[in-house]
Amino acid sequence: MIKKIFRFTSALFEKNFRRSRRFRSGNFVFLISNTNNTPRFAVVAGKRISRSAVKRNRLRRQLYALVRKNLVPYITSQNIICLYNGPEILHNTAEFEKACHELLRFLSSPKHHSQK
Repeated sequence: MIKKIFRFTSALFEKNFRRSRRFRSGNFVFLISNTNNTPRFAVVAGKRISRSAVKRNRLRRQLYALVRKNLVPYITSQNIICLYNGPEILHNTAEFEKACHELLRFLSSPKHHSQK
């Protein structure tokens, strides 16, 4: 899990969910919005992924660990929500790590900065 200061509140989640740009990479969709405060992160694994809450929670914990490792140290001014739309369970975390690297490349590109 990531630290509490980096997690969304439910009201902030709703606000950012509606007002964000989308970036797609493989089975992942990242919703990105700018912030002046602490960056916040969320991982969503809906019931379409698996009917079992245990499997969805395991997937979310795995993805939060990768967010903590791959995104938290590098993101300073964006809120990011990660939606997973893939198969029932993520067996290989390499796909998510690849998606994180593509997201970081997208966020650091000059084209992205001109869209603010």
